[in-house]
Amino acid sequence: MTNTQFGKFESLEELLKAYQNLESAYTKKCQLAAKLKKQLQELLDQYDQIAPKVFQDQTPENINDILEDNSTAVEPSNLELDILDNVCQEQDQEREQEQALEQEQDQEREQEQEQDQALDQYDLDGEIESFFAAYPQAKRYALLIGQAITAPKPVMADFLAAFVNVLLSISPQDYLKDPEFLNKYVYTNQDIRQYFIRSYLDGLFKGDKPKTIYGKAAAISVTPPPRPKSLAEACDLAKKILTK
Repeated sequence: MTNTQFGKFESLEELLKAYQNLESAYTKKCQLAAKLKKQLQELLDQYDQIAPKVFQDQTPENINDILEDNSTAVEPSNLELDILDNVCQEQDQEREQEQALEQEQDQEREQEQEQDQALDQYDLDGEIESFFAAYPQAKRYALLIGQAITAPKPVMADFLAAFVNVLLSISPQDYLKDPEFLNKYVYTNQDIRQYFIRSYLDGLFKGDKPKTIYGKAAAISVTPPPRPKSLAEACDLAKKILTK
């Protein structure tokens, strides 16, 4: 960006816009001139049609009397007044259009200045802090949200839109591969833990081979102790327990 000056214009875009407006005004002037020229020719044609009838069969002596009679002569001043009226009306319309255009341009410049001021006061750290304060659950996706942001100076709406896009891009299978998600929401969930315990015990009651947990020492069985089916088996079991 250079420091080129454009006079009273703040940028090259404003200078180009002013040139386009000037070109449009010049075109309108040319159209108005052509229109007035046509009207003048029509009035002159009317005058040429009326004048021969007025002076027909007249002698040079009484032509002056006819010209002095306003009721029968066509006064050139009427042509001038008609032209002036048309010119004034066209000029008034042009001035109104130019004023409306200038007001519109002033409003656009004010809006651009307000936007520039807002951008100058932009605080990225503050915007990020405000977003995560409003949506703390989004912190674990901070990296993905940052990658999804496309706005040069994002605000709350931009962060929220990126957060939604990140959530929509994650499938259930992706969550099952996330250790943090599993530790926080699956392994510690009592309903899920009870489900697996019940499934394991149901398998034992159905006669499935029990699974054991092997450590560095002896193997530890998680099968329930055998129950005696008769008095003799109960006596043998008691002896084994007492002799240990």
